[in-house]
Amino acid sequence: VLDPNSFTGQEFMMWTVAVYGDGWLNFWKELKPAIKTVAPGWSEGWVKFTTNEAPLMVGYATSDLYFDEKSSDKSFIPSEGGYIYIEGASIVAKKEIKDGAKLFIDYILEEKFQRLMAEKNYMLPVTDIKLGDEYNRVPTSTKLVKVKTKDLEKIEEYKKELIKLLKK
Repeated sequence: VLDPNSFTGQEFMMWTVAVYGDGWLNFWKELKPAIKTVAPGWSEGWVKFTTNEAPLMVGYATSDLYFDEKSSDKSFIPSEGGYIYIEGASIVAKKEIKDGAKLFIDYILEEKFQRLMAEKNYMLPVTDIKLGDEYNRVPTSTKLVKVKTKDLEKIEEYKKELIKLLKK
């Protein structure tokens, strides 16, 4: 698994909170004996997975795009549903907004930038661009797991609980 202090590790932890509610930590207690390693982040987890140091890892639906099409390794979305991970960019509302900030937002919304993110970083675009055929391999789901606001407010508390459990 990934360290809950990493973005992907935190998102997996919050997926368990959303799916199991108050019993989320029990899920981790049951899972703990099967955990082979706790990687500090996605990249380190990826290396452990691809070198067979870890039998599976939590990643992104687009992780399959890192594999050769003929690879037996496949991503899946659990039957409970997927958790959407969104990265964003915005301009903070201020009296005076620099032109560079507006230009930057305009730039990252351009088709060229969105295409590069899809082709080089395997991220889904935020604008309507045609994706390459390789994106047909990305698993999809109509079921989405949503975290309650009250749980979002407790992320740091949950991380401390999970880290304590993982260190035992």
